[in-house]
Amino acid sequence: MNPEDDSLFGWSPGAARREDPDTSHGAAQSVNATKLEQECWEVMAKNGDMTAEEIAMRLGYELGSVTPRLAPLVRKKRVSKTAIKRPGKSGRPRIVWHAEGAL
Repeated sequence: MNPEDDSLFGWSPGAARREDPDTSHGAAQSVNATKLEQECWEVMAKNGDMTAEEIAMRLGYELGSVTPRLAPLVRKKRVSKTAIKRPGKSGRPRIVWHAEGAL
Protein backbone atom coordinates (compact mmCIF):
# COMPACT_ATOMS: atom_id res chain seq x y z
CA MET A 1 0.00 0.00 0.00
CA ASN A 2 1.19 3.49 -0.78
CA PRO A 3 1.75 5.18 2.62
CA GLU A 4 0.29 8.42 1.30
CA ASP A 5 -3.01 6.75 0.51
CA ASP A 6 -5.36 6.07 3.42
CA SER A 7 -8.38 5.26 1.26
CA LEU A 8 -10.81 2.44 1.84
CA PHE A 9 -9.32 0.54 -1.10
CA GLY A 10 -5.57 0.99 -0.57
CA TRP A 11 -3.29 1.46 -3.58
CA SER A 12 -2.26 -0.63 -6.57
CA PRO A 13 -0.78 0.24 -9.95
CA GLY A 14 -2.54 -0.35 -13.23
CA ALA A 15 -1.74 -3.40 -15.33
CA ALA A 16 -0.22 -4.01 -18.74
CA ARG A 17 0.05 -7.24 -20.71
CA ARG A 18 3.46 -8.88 -20.99
CA GLU A 19 3.54 -8.26 -24.77
CA ASP A 20 2.60 -4.55 -24.45
CA PRO A 21 5.28 -1.98 -25.32
CA ASP A 22 7.44 -0.40 -22.60
CA THR A 23 5.38 2.79 -22.83
CA SER A 24 2.25 0.85 -21.81
CA HIS A 25 4.05 -0.64 -18.82
CA GLY A 26 5.25 2.82 -17.79
CA ALA A 27 1.77 4.26 -18.13
CA ALA A 28 0.27 1.39 -16.10
CA GLN A 29 2.70 2.03 -13.27
CA SER A 30 1.71 5.70 -13.16
CA VAL A 31 -2.02 4.94 -12.71
CA ASN A 32 -3.40 4.37 -9.25
CA ALA A 33 -5.92 1.72 -10.30
CA THR A 34 -7.29 1.35 -6.80
CA LYS A 35 -8.04 5.08 -6.59
CA LEU A 36 -10.07 4.74 -9.80
CA GLU A 37 -11.86 1.73 -8.31
CA GLN A 38 -12.72 3.73 -5.22
CA GLU A 39 -14.00 6.65 -7.30
CA CYS A 40 -16.21 4.29 -9.33
CA TRP A 41 -17.57 2.64 -6.19
CA GLU A 42 -18.20 5.96 -4.43
CA VAL A 43 -20.12 7.47 -7.35
CA MET A 44 -22.37 4.40 -7.44
CA ALA A 45 -22.78 4.36 -3.65
CA LYS A 46 -23.85 8.02 -3.75
CA ASN A 47 -25.99 7.93 -6.92
CA GLY A 48 -27.42 4.42 -7.05
CA ASP A 49 -27.04 1.73 -9.70
CA MET A 50 -25.25 2.90 -12.84
CA THR A 51 -23.83 1.70 -16.14
CA ALA A 52 -20.11 2.05 -16.84
CA GLU A 53 -20.97 4.85 -19.29
CA GLU A 54 -22.92 6.70 -16.60
CA ILE A 55 -20.04 6.29 -14.14
CA ALA A 56 -17.55 7.59 -16.71
CA MET A 57 -19.72 10.60 -17.54
CA ARG A 58 -20.29 11.42 -13.87
CA LEU A 59 -16.56 11.20 -13.07
CA GLY A 60 -15.39 12.90 -16.26
CA TYR A 61 -13.35 9.88 -17.40
CA GLU A 62 -13.25 8.00 -20.67
CA LEU A 63 -15.25 4.77 -20.70
CA GLY A 64 -11.99 2.87 -21.24
CA SER A 65 -10.73 4.07 -17.86
CA VAL A 66 -13.84 2.96 -15.98
CA THR A 67 -14.71 -0.39 -17.56
CA PRO A 68 -11.48 -2.19 -16.46
CA ARG A 69 -12.08 -1.09 -12.86
CA LEU A 70 -15.35 -3.00 -12.54
CA ALA A 71 -14.00 -6.58 -12.68
CA PRO A 72 -11.60 -5.99 -9.76
CA LEU A 73 -14.46 -4.44 -7.79
CA VAL A 74 -16.56 -7.55 -8.46
CA ARG A 75 -13.69 -9.80 -7.26
CA LYS A 76 -13.43 -7.67 -4.11
CA LYS A 77 -17.21 -8.00 -3.64
CA ARG A 78 -17.62 -4.21 -3.70
CA VAL A 79 -19.74 -4.16 -6.88
CA SER A 80 -22.21 -6.58 -8.47
CA LYS A 81 -24.07 -6.81 -11.77
CA THR A 82 -27.79 -6.25 -11.62
CA ALA A 83 -30.30 -8.01 -13.88
CA ILE A 84 -31.06 -4.61 -15.43
CA LYS A 85 -29.62 -3.34 -18.71
CA ARG A 86 -30.04 0.19 -20.03
CA PRO A 87 -29.21 1.47 -23.50
CA GLY A 88 -25.97 3.37 -23.77
CA LYS A 89 -25.16 6.23 -26.14
CA SER A 90 -24.83 3.74 -28.98
CA GLY A 91 -28.26 2.31 -28.20
CA ARG A 92 -26.77 -1.06 -27.24
CA PRO A 93 -27.74 -2.52 -23.85
CA ARG A 94 -25.29 -1.80 -21.01
CA ILE A 95 -24.94 -3.68 -17.72
CA VAL A 96 -26.18 -1.78 -14.68
CA TRP A 97 -23.83 -2.12 -11.70
CA HIS A 98 -24.63 -1.95 -7.98
CA ALA A 99 -22.25 -0.76 -5.23
CA GLU A 100 -22.21 -3.14 -2.26
CA GLY A 101 -21.90 -1.69 1.24
CA ALA A 102 -22.34 1.82 2.49
CA LEU A 103 -20.14 4.91 2.51
